[in-house]
This record gives sequence, structure tokens and C-alpha cells, in this order.
Amino acid sequence: MESEMNELIQAWKTCMDGTIRDQNIRQNAFNYIENFKQKSSNILDIGFYLAYQKESFELSHFGLQLITHTIKFKWNDFNDQMKSEIKNRLMSIIINLDDNQNIKGPSYLKNSMCLVIIELIKREWPQNWPNLMNELFEISNKSIEHKKLIFIILKYISEEFIDADSTQTLSIPTQRRKDINQYLNQYMESIFYFYLDNLEYCFDVINKNDSPNLNDIFDLTNTCLDSLCNYITWININLILSRNYSIINITLSLLSNQKLCINSAKCLISLSSRKGTADERKPLLGMFSDAVLSQLMNCIKISIENSSYSELLKYLVQILVAMGTQLNFLWSSSDFEKPANLAVYLNAAYEFLINENKLYSSESIQLWNILLQNEFIQADKDVQRYVILISQALTNTYILFKFSYSTMFESFDTEDEFNKFLQKYRTELSRLIRNAANLNLETYFMNSYEWTVKVISQTSSLNPSDESGFDPNSLLYMCWDALIFLWTSLNHSISKKYKQTDFSSIQPKQIELLQMALQFKSLNPNYMSFDYSFISSILNITCENSDLQTKELIVKTVFEKLYNDIILFKLETVKYLSNSAKTKSYLNLRRQLTAILLTVCKKYSKILFNSFEFIYKSLLEIINSTDTTQMEKGILVQALVHLSNESESNQLQLSLVNHFLIPIKDYFLSRKLELTNIDAFIQFLGLNDTNSQTGLENRKLIFYFVNCLYGFLKCIEFKKMQNNSDITSIFINIFESLIYLLKSFNQLHSIQSINKEYLDMTESCKNLILGMHQEKHGKNHISFSPTTDSTIDQSDKILMFMYNTYDTLNQLIGMYMTKFKQELLLVNLNNNQVYVDFMYKFGDALFTSFNQLPNFRIRYLIRYVLKSCLTSIHFDKDLIASNRNSFILKLNELLMEYFLPAILSKINEANKLFGNNKNQENFENLNKQLQDQIIEENQFTLMCRDLIDLIRCFFSFSQSVETKTEETLDEEQNEMLMENALAKEGPSQINELAIYLLQTNKIIYQSVILCLFDGLNWPDSYCCARLLRLAQTLIDKYPIVDQPSEQFVLYLNDQISERIFTYCLTGLQLHGEHQEIASLLITLVYSIYEKSPSSYRQMYNKVLNQIPNLNTKVFSEFLSKFDKVTSNTGEKVKKDLFKKIIQPVIGKNIGQLHKYDIQIRVLEPLNLNSKKFLTTDGTNGGETNICSLFDPNN
Repeated sequence: MESEMNELIQAWKTCMDGTIRDQNIRQNAFNYIENFKQKSSNILDIGFYLAYQKESFELSHFGLQLITHTIKFKWNDFNDQMKSEIKNRLMSIIINLDDNQNIKGPSYLKNSMCLVIIELIKREWPQNWPNLMNELFEISNKSIEHKKLIFIILKYISEEFIDADSTQTLSIPTQRRKDINQYLNQYMESIFYFYLDNLEYCFDVINKNDSPNLNDIFDLTNTCLDSLCNYITWININLILSRNYSIINITLSLLSNQKLCINSAKCLISLSSRKGTADERKPLLGMFSDAVLSQLMNCIKISIENSSYSELLKYLVQILVAMGTQLNFLWSSSDFEKPANLAVYLNAAYEFLINENKLYSSESIQLWNILLQNEFIQADKDVQRYVILISQALTNTYILFKFSYSTMFESFDTEDEFNKFLQKYRTELSRLIRNAANLNLETYFMNSYEWTVKVISQTSSLNPSDESGFDPNSLLYMCWDALIFLWTSLNHSISKKYKQTDFSSIQPKQIELLQMALQFKSLNPNYMSFDYSFISSILNITCENSDLQTKELIVKTVFEKLYNDIILFKLETVKYLSNSAKTKSYLNLRRQLTAILLTVCKKYSKILFNSFEFIYKSLLEIINSTDTTQMEKGILVQALVHLSNESESNQLQLSLVNHFLIPIKDYFLSRKLELTNIDAFIQFLGLNDTNSQTGLENRKLIFYFVNCLYGFLKCIEFKKMQNNSDITSIFINIFESLIYLLKSFNQLHSIQSINKEYLDMTESCKNLILGMHQEKHGKNHISFSPTTDSTIDQSDKILMFMYNTYDTLNQLIGMYMTKFKQELLLVNLNNNQVYVDFMYKFGDALFTSFNQLPNFRIRYLIRYVLKSCLTSIHFDKDLIASNRNSFILKLNELLMEYFLPAILSKINEANKLFGNNKNQENFENLNKQLQDQIIEENQFTLMCRDLIDLIRCFFSFSQSVETKTEETLDEEQNEMLMENALAKEGPSQINELAIYLLQTNKIIYQSVILCLFDGLNWPDSYCCARLLRLAQTLIDKYPIVDQPSEQFVLYLNDQISERIFTYCLTGLQLHGEHQEIASLLITLVYSIYEKSPSSYRQMYNKVLNQIPNLNTKVFSEFLSKFDKVTSNTGEKVKKDLFKKIIQPVIGKNIGQLHKYDIQIRVLEPLNLNSKKFLTTDGTNGGETNICSLFDPNN
């Protein structure tokens, strides 16, 4: 035994030694320890020997772990005598603490010792250990250290058996848990008074302040309070109120003790948060009594004045929130009596609301939202008075002001955590504004009105040289930011109330505020940005409730203001070319101005259309200006298109097309050589010379043309019952040039001489994927204007040009398919060789350099082009029959035929490479390599998801949800997506286009089937879940693996069929740890086996024979029962046998792979009577026995 123990200790030291770098040595030591745990007969003796070691706390802890492991996994192997001996030896360690000083050492040793006792309790108490509680209480009398140890044991008992949400509780058999809970209920009174007696003793000693071991008393009190928190919500309320509310009085009194206040506050939080019926909660209204509230208010005052109590404030506000939750629950009951001191409580909640510490303010905001959403509480006069005070506070304190991580970094571990808190804070605050405003809208509006007038007046009176607008921390800057937030939140309430009540008194004030905002002038771009946001915010609610004449006047005045300011700030931008910060501020302001102007033109186009000629000339002047950025030009063109849509004929639209698009068409035709020759294209864009001024000008033109076309197509509404051929012909003529442009963009990825950084993602997109914080306008926030040439690196400008233009180009091509679907449907390829050539040019452009395209580029292709083509027209049988040679139908066939095999090959190749990169680089490059790998895997996963979305659209003709520019793989979001994917059934009916293409095209048929089943083997479980439902639907409703039928011609061969079946099994191995997916996969693979022809089943049997550790007996039984001629075995029996056959391949997570069976045997059941408790009026309380309901004496 001694040599075995020495080897074990040496192995343990090896595992604990951080200086050992050789992982094989550490792994061997770990394997030795695990093998020792499973096979050694001396494990208990060695464990107890090490537990008594004094030379090392860590070694003593290791000994206790050995004992715990033995009890967990070998308890049922011991006889009663051995079990009794283990129990006695463990209790001896606790009783004789003086002989084992280690247990008095670090807290982790105490916890480890107590956890061993808990494992015994799980297996022995109460049936085989009925006197446990009495023994623990008796041991506690030996010393303070013994008491602390018993409190820790009681705490773990609560966590294991009383806490219903505990994950540990789930591992205990239901009957054992029931027995233990039943016995705990019997001891509830004893347990409670054990706590109360000790608390009263400690409280008395602390008050006398004459004990020599006062610090030990403080430690004991904290341990007691910490343990009591776990029981306070379980103990009967009548016990808690016993001894004249002693436990409440003690915890309240201890709030003023600096060493004990935190755990006392936690106890009060648990007490105030108790759940139950109204009768069980009513006694908690005692928390609103004079004594309790005065003590709480006193503690709040002390905590605010004394910085050493600052941590207590967080818990005090949580007590108030818990009390408010009880108030919200009880107020609606019929016999509820309003607390006499409610005003004192509300005042404390209000003080926390306006506290400068946002953590406390956040808690109070949630409390007020709870109170103000209760219709009974809303009607109370005290509450209504504080609603008005909150309104005043919103415009006179810092409650609305934004705050930064730099001022609160001590309260958060990471900046990401802070950002989540900030988002939640602003959301809850906005909800509070709406809830409070709904109760007293006129007051809120008038307070907001007065504050707005004050802020605008202060800003108007500033000296022109004042720089406060460039300082986000200046008071006026923060006031403006808070002002916009306030009005954005109020708008909903104002709009809602106008529909219910007449607020004609408010309307003149709204118009007055809008006029003030329109008259406001400042050359500070940030103040003006706030002003435009305010105009945009208040314009809608003002127009909603105005008569037509007033509405027209308002809209035209707003448009005039926006137009004049665009002119003004174009001139201001030129003045500050030497100041890059101010230049960017003015450019962002101009972009905001044009965006608001576009919104006004779109929403109020009927009003502004009457002045179209004037607006057209005015905006055209800005568009033609050399100082206008390409982005601004594109936005202003969209505004004109929206106005032209109001014309009854399409002549106005045609004139805009002729003015803006004909030059684009002519330009592209004149540059055909540059667009079709890759070398000329590189030189044309200046990719080989970043300093080329010609290349810069060409990039600006291309960027503007693409965005102008995109804006036109996005906004234009073709007139029905009119001939639009003149307009569509121009668009279609330009389309060919766009195809050349796209091909050249794709071809750049295969040119070795091109700087690959130009073809990469932007830094802001990468940071988003990596979860890194970034400023709203980072280094890649670039406006393509001559004014910014000197302020931004040219390589960054090229990167942004490539990224944005490629993205917009794909969306533009997809939009063509949607907008001109009818025209393209009518094109018959039999007699139109021009369109045949064009179709192949289109396909060639899309798939040029496909293997070199990065995943995020392929995502654009899937999302914007392929999906738009597939969903542009809903084909039915008649439409397909009459248009078999139409351009759009043949294009869909061509794209699917080329794309699916190519993308499958790319995905399978990427799956082989992931995780196999063994290139060792120096440490400086390691971080960048890891970031690049994360980004690549992220985009690969999202590309696979987009592909599956495309396949589902192909089968069911369903438009996907609105796509975002970039997405991240958030864990919570993934779980939600998984739940939705598993909950949704497959399509009830397959799209006729899918049936037609699967019937007539062998390559599409095989590629679609392979994609369905290959996807089950991809690493992303969400992909697997989405494909499972679709694949099962096809197996059940359409014979894709059966004999040829009316629906499909059988294009499968032996190789593909074997691959399908094998990938289902490997999918089980990869995703088997997810139970729902595993269940669906088993059903799918069995359906394939069952419904396939006999020749295929023989091939599947060969695959099944290769399963490791195959149960040949079960396999033979399954084969014999599956023979339909000789067997009448039920489906359930055959399916159960099939599950047993494939069981070895079902994947498991690490925990399942190394899982030991925890041995907890169910003991003889208990027969105990329910315990009753004495109520405060002297009658028996507690649960009512059902039999007593039928007692004739009742």
C-alpha cells in the first residue's frame, strides 16, 4: 500500500506541476490516477490517510476527493458494515477537528469535507441514518468551528434537495429526493430554530461587545446568514414570524454592521422575494411597517454618506425591488390594504432612480416599470404624484444621459458586458418613459417641451467659436443626446394617446417646437445632427395630427430647411479640409441630411410632388456639384425617383431614366474594353498604383453608377396597364455591362499580382465577428469624395470600394431578376440567340474564379443572386408547360446545375482542411492567425446556412427572412435558432419548379440529394437540424430513394446511395450528443433503409457491417425480422433492433464518453405525517390534509 500511495502522490504532483510542458507526461500521470480510482482496493485507506496530512492542504483536498469518488461510484458494492465504518470515520474527522487542523484551514477544504457528507446523505439519510440532524446539532455545540462546518453542511443540503432548479438534484432518483424532502419538512422547525438560536446568541454577543473572540463571532454570523439565505424561502412563513419577528429584527439590525451587512441584506432579499399564494405573501407587507422602513432608510442614508458601505447600496435597492414585486402581486387582491408608509417607500425608490450610479438607477427603473404597469397601483394618488416627479427628474438630472465604459469599468469585467448593460438600461428607461407618460401625457409633454426650449435656446446663444459640440462629455452635448432619446420614447405614447383622446392643447406646442428646431442655426455639425434627429422624430407626430393645409406647410418648410442646410454644410466642409476630424463630422452630417430628406420625400411624396419641377432643379444642382459625394448623389437620386412614382403616367420616370441612366449606359459601353479585359480593368481602377488619380476618379464613377442604379431599381414603381418597355430596355442594356463588371471583380481573386488585402473584409466587419468593440465611425467609414483624399489611406479606400461595390453589385443583379421577371419570362430562347449568349455570359460571370472566391463573397452570390432568381416567379404546372424555353426558367436550371456541384466540392474540401493546419508560426503572428481562423470558420458556417436556406427556397418557394449585412454566431442566438429549426416541420408541398428541375436534370437531382444528406455531416448542428426536417419530408412524401415513379425519375446510382446512407450515420456520430437531432436522424436513416429497393438494402447492410463493436447477434435478428416474406414482426420491434445496431456510432460529448454511473439506491419508503406549524393567532397552520375536508367535525 505504501508504494502504491507514493506512486499516486507522485502522479498527483506531476498533474499539479505547472512547470511540466510535456503533455504526454501529464497525460500519463492523469491516466494513472484515473486507473487507480477504478481498480485500487486501497483507495479508501489512502484517501483517509491523505485527508489527515498536515504538510499540504492540496494533498489533503486530494484525499477527500478520493473518498468522494469512492462513495459516488462504488457505494453499492460495499456491505452494511463497510458503509457504517466509512460513515463513522468521516464523522470522526468532523468531530475531532483539533486532530485534523487542515479542516480549519482554507474554505475549499471545509467545502470538500462537507460535500463528502452530502454524498453520504444522498445514499443513507433518513432511512439508514435517522439521527443525522440530531448528530449535527450536537456536534455544533463543541465549538465555533464546528458550528460553521454544520452551517456549511446545511447550506449544501438546501442546494441539493430544496432548490428545485439545482442541476445536481436531477441526478438523484425521484423517490430518494422525495424521501429526503419529506424528512426535511419534518425537521423544518428544528432547522429554523437552530439558525435562530445561533443568530440570537451571536447578536447578543455582538451587542455586548465584550467577547475576546469577537472576530470568530463575526465569521460565525456571516456563515450562519449565508447558509440561512438558502432556507428562508422554504421555511414556513409562520415560523419566520415567530418570537415576535425575531429573525427579521436581527437581520435588519445587522444591516448597520459593516462586517455583517451584506449577508444580512441577502437574507432580507430572499425573504422579500418569497413566492406563494396571496395569503402566504400578505405577512410580507410587514416590510412596509414603520420600524422596517425607518431602518432601511437609515441604512440607505449611512451607505450614501459612508463610502465603506457603498457595496451595501446595491443590495438595499434589490430589497426595495423585491418589496415592490410583492406589492404588485398583492395590490390587486380584494382585501388588500394600502401600506400606510407607501409614500416613504416610493420616495426611496425615487431617490435610487435619480442616483448618479447607473447600477442602482437601473434596478429602480425596473421597479418603477413593475409598479406603473399595474392598473390598481396606477390609480393611487401617491404613485401619481411620483409620476410627475419622475417627469421632472427626466429633464433635470443625469438619468437620461449616456455613460461610458471609462466611468464604470470597475463594475464590469469586459467592455462587451458593459455594452449589454447599457443597451438593457436604455431599453428599460425608454419603457419607463412610455409607462409614465401614458398616465400623465400632458405633464410629460409640457416638461419635455420646456426642457427642449431651454436646450435649444442655450445652444443658440453659444459663441460661434464654442467647441463644446465636439466634446461628448460636455453638459450641453449630453443634454442634446438625452433630449433625442426622450422624444423618441415619448413619440409612441403621444401617437397612441391621440387615437384615444383629444389633446388639441398639445398640437400648437408641437408645431412651436418644430418651428424652433427649423429656425435653429449652428455651424457645429454635432449640434445640427441632434437638431435634425429631433426634427425627424417630431415631424411624424406633428403631421399625423394636423389638417391637410398645415401638414403641407410643415412638410415643405422641412424640405426647404434640409435643402438649404445641405448647401450650407457643403461650403463648411471645404473650409475644414485640413482638419480631418471636423471634415468627417461634416461629411457624416451631410449624409444624415440627405438620408432624412430621402425619408421626407418617400413618406410625404404626395405633398411634395406638386413642387416636383422646383425640387428636381434644386436637387439636380446638388447632384451635379463636384463637392457632392457619390453616396449623397445616390441618395438624392432615390428621393427624385420616389417623387416621380406619384405621377399618373410613366413619362416622368422615363425622363429621370434618360437623364441619369442613359449616361451610365453610354459610359459602360465606352469602357467595354476595361470591363472585359482583366489587365485593363486593374489599371482602370488603379489597383496596381494606389496613387493614381485616374484610378481614384474611375472608382468614384463606378461606385456612383452602381449605387445610382441600385437606388433606381429599389425605389421605382412601374405603372401597371402602361407600356414600360422604353424604361426596361435601358435597364436591360445596362445589365450586360454589370455582368462584365461582376466577372472582372471575381476574376481579381485569381490574379496573383493583386494585393489580396483589397479583396478582404473590412476591419469593422471583422471586429463585429470577433466581438470586439468599435467606434460608430471607424477607419473604414469612408465617403468617396475629393474632400477626404488627404485624410484616409488610399489602400483603405480601395478596400472599402471593393467591399461595398461588390456587395451592392450582387444585390443589384438580384434585384434585376425580381423587377424584370415578367419581361424575362416572355423571352423565348428558341428564337433569340442574343439572350442565349447573354445567359451563358451571366453564368460565366457568376462562376469565374469560383474556387478562389472567399466565403463571404459566395454568401453574396447565394443570398442576392441565386435566391432572387429562384423566387422571382412562382411557377405552377401550367406556367412551366407554356414557358419551358423561357429565359428565366432556363437560367434557373443553368445556375443550379453549375452552382450546386461547385459549392458542394468547396464545402467538402473546406471540411477536410479545418483543424488540420499544423503550420507553426512565431508568437507575434499567433493572435492574428487565431483571429483569421475564427473569421474564416464563422463565414464558412454562415455560408453553409445560406446554402441550406437556398435549398429550402428551391423546394418550398419561401422568401427567407430579411438578410443582414453581417452576422455573428452568438451562443444564445444559436440555441434559439436550433429550437426553431427543430420545431418546424418540413414543407407541406414541394414547389413545381423544383419537381420539374429534379425530373428533367440529372445533375441537379443528384446535387440536391447530395446536398441534403451531405449537410447532415457538416459541423454546424443548426444546418443539420434544418436539413433533417426537409429530408424526412421528401423521404415520406416523395420517393426520392424508391423505384421510379410519376414524381421523379430515379437518378441515383449505387455510389450516391451508399454515400447518402453513410452520411446519415456519420451525421449521427457528429451530432448524436444532441438528443432531438439524434432521434430525428435515427428515424431518417431507418426510413431510407426501409423504403429503398432490396438491392440498395444489401449495400446498406455492408455499411452497417463496418460499424465498430457491432452486435452481430442483434444484426442477424434484425435482418431475419426485416424479411417481409418470412416475418410479420411489428415496425416498433424492427426499429428498436435497428437502434441497437447503430448505437455504437451515435456521438457523445466528452462528459458522456467518460461518464461513470453514480450509485444511489432507492431505500424503503417513509410513512411520515405532515408537520403542522403554529400560526401567529395560535391555530394550526401549514398544509391542509385532503381527508380533513371530509371530516364531519369540520
